[in-house]
Amino acid sequence: SKDILKQLSEVYRKIRNTARYILGNLYDFDPSTDLVPYEQMEELDKWAVLAMNRMLQKATDAYESYAYHLVYHSVYNFCVVDMSNFYLDVIKDRLYCERADGAARRSAQSAMFLILDALTRLLAPILCFTSEEIWQTMPHQEGVETESVNYNEIPKPVACPGIDEQKWERLMALRDDVKKALELARGQKLIGAALEAAVTLHCSDEIYDFVAQNEAVHRLGRDRHKGRRPGVCRRGLPRRHGGGGGGARREVRALLEGVARGGKRRRAPHAVPALRRRGTQPVRNVPLFSRRRAHAPASG
Repeated sequence: SKDILKQLSEVYRKIRNTARYILGNLYDFDPSTDLVPYEQMEELDKWAVLAMNRMLQKATDAYESYAYHLVYHSVYNFCVVDMSNFYLDVIKDRLYCERADGAARRSAQSAMFLILDALTRLLAPILCFTSEEIWQTMPHQEGVETESVNYNEIPKPVACPGIDEQKWERLMALRDDVKKALELARGQKLIGAALEAAVTLHCSDEIYDFVAQNEAVHRLGRDRHKGRRPGVCRRGLPRRHGGGGGGARREVRALLEGVARGGKRRRAPHAVPALRRRGTQPVRNVPLFSRRRAHAPASG
């Protein structure tokens, strides 16, 4: 039916646009000289490589059992959930603002290159024309058959040590709380883009300690903007938001506490002023990672 064809074309478009976004950020990347070893990558980039290998394992198992619908589901979920909604969104400032040949930007490019290389080979049996177009455009390592993607084998999944998956699931859940607060504020016409917002995370002692002590949060906080710094508060919700000013009713909740002075700010790799609180007195400021969501790579 037309609805099924429309749904499948939308799925194809999301996969294609994910590859297109990665290609656009590899224009100055030469894997022969710029590829960063896995051990030297940023932790977020290691997580992306881990997610790719996890998807690769599911898809290759599905190929071997001729369950092609599972291949498509694995690739689609990886492109939309892991890449577009999270990883590619978070690393935008690192790609656009860091020094072109700096270690942080090269780390992100290395992860994207490995992901695109594996994804293109994996899709070749079911999206042959698109895979060939990507293969002819992307950079390659030495020893690879560049004439056609079909002359190369699908890579085997490899172990990715040094990544705590439970920790990253927790961090993504916290980010979802921030995104909910931004969507609510956007629906109330308080902000337009996420870069205009200043968010405070009201959380329990356990979540507070997790955020305050976790280096990954500070790494994600490197994707900065010139708005006011989001923060984390150990105390409960303010009374105006249904709290009593003491213990929180929920384990964690993000609230829009203000709008950055001057409205929307441009991306810039600089520290930003501290957020002025209302209602509750925060114990300490910790950078969060609420990010601009416009122009998501896999959404069109």
